[in-house]
Amino acid sequence: MAIIEFELDGTIITANENFCAALGYTLDEIKGKHHSIFVEPEVVGSDSYRGFWHKLGTGAFDSGRYKRICKDGKEIWIEASYNPVFHDGTPYKVVKFATDITASVKKAAETEGKMTALSRSQAIIEFEIDGTIITANENFLATLGYRLEEIEGKHHSIFCEPSYVASGEYRDFWPNLASGHFSSGEFKRYGRGGTEIWIQATYNPIFDADGRVFKVVKFASDITERVKTNQFIADAMVQVSENARSIDAAAGEVRQASDELAHRSERQAASVEQTAAALEQLTTTISDSAMRAKEAGQLANRTRDTAEKAGSIVNDAVEAMGRIENSAAEISKIIGVIDQIAFQTNLLALNAGVEAARAGEAGKGFAVVAQEVRELSQRSATAAKEIKELIANSDRHVETGVGLVGKTGETLTSIVQQIMEVATNVDAIVRASQEQSSGLSEINEAVNVIDQGTQQSAAMCEESTAAAHTLAREAADLFGLIEQFEKTQAAKKNASDAVQKAA
Repeated sequence: MAIIEFELDGTIITANENFCAALGYTLDEIKGKHHSIFVEPEVVGSDSYRGFWHKLGTGAFDSGRYKRICKDGKEIWIEASYNPVFHDGTPYKVVKFATDITASVKKAAETEGKMTALSRSQAIIEFEIDGTIITANENFLATLGYRLEEIEGKHHSIFCEPSYVASGEYRDFWPNLASGHFSSGEFKRYGRGGTEIWIQATYNPIFDADGRVFKVVKFASDITERVKTNQFIADAMVQVSENARSIDAAAGEVRQASDELAHRSERQAASVEQTAAALEQLTTTISDSAMRAKEAGQLANRTRDTAEKAGSIVNDAVEAMGRIENSAAEISKIIGVIDQIAFQTNLLALNAGVEAARAGEAGKGFAVVAQEVRELSQRSATAAKEIKELIANSDRHVETGVGLVGKTGETLTSIVQQIMEVATNVDAIVRASQEQSSGLSEINEAVNVIDQGTQQSAAMCEESTAAAHTLAREAADLFGLIEQFEKTQAAKKNASDAVQKAA
């Protein structure tokens, strides 16, 4: 124990080692000095401090807890008694007996601070061991909507629903607490007006120095919103579960449809690719045909020109044959004249012969000449006759040739007309082939575009199929999360029910 002696005015007379050690001084450092060296300056100047020593100087006793200052400036709390010492009934000094209670004071302050902090953040209520309400803080009263005088002295059951109060669980609740068993969990309680409130609470038995429970302190937090939120989440999870099942079913259908569409797209892409190749080959063939048709048209035009020239030549031949026929007719006329001349010459020669015969010897030479002239005229007549026959034959041949040439001209004219019709048709075929070639080129380009689109569609189908499979996996994962959530909620509920039953 720390002991120190003072004059009646507070001057230090002496102190034992415990006191000096407790405040960090040596006796020489404090002897003869005033007690105020252990006190805070603001206290030293106060009326209460002056009254403190005045009271001791009159012989009055004083005791309590005091805060003092050590040599190093640290605070020390002491449990002390200031005892005036009398001689012949008159006080002449004061002896102080002190105990260092700094640790317990700090612990008490810490505990009080914690309780203050708890009181600010939590609802606190105290009960007798049978459940009778002793007191409650503002947080508790505000949470349940009561004033302290409305609940003080009443039983805890006013916060519970009647069916629970009548249950065996509740009948065992307070005896278990009275026997020292701790209880915590989530509890449904009712405030003023029957308002449903959920609290997270601990019921704490408080023991006295003999280890007996003398009261129960409950610390609680309002978790009504959390419970409502959890219930909302649970309801939402039920809806999510139903939606997930729908999504899973839809995902299965989408996956199946995507797989089928992917297969069809692949087949369609292959067919379009084959069609594109066939069209490209057909386009090449049509282009070649168009080129050959163009060449045929050019050949037909050249043939038409040649036929027209041949027709012109035949016409010229017909005209020439006509002129030959005319010339033959003229020659026939001339031969006729020659024949007549030969006939007349023959008559003259005959007459000359007759006259020469009449002349006798004198006319013999002339008769010879006349005979030769007669023979010459006969040969001329014979030659003229032969020429006439030849010319007649030539005339018939020329007439036949003229007829044949005419027919040839008519045939060539018909051929020219037919060739012109062929050329016209070939031109039409050329134009049609060119249009077909152009149209097929456009179709080929369109089919190529379709092919590209089909390939892209096939790729998109593959992506859609992959997305559908991913969606199915995500739906399965969602089912797993929902099941895990439901199991967790069920476990929490079971644990809470178990705690309440244990309580």
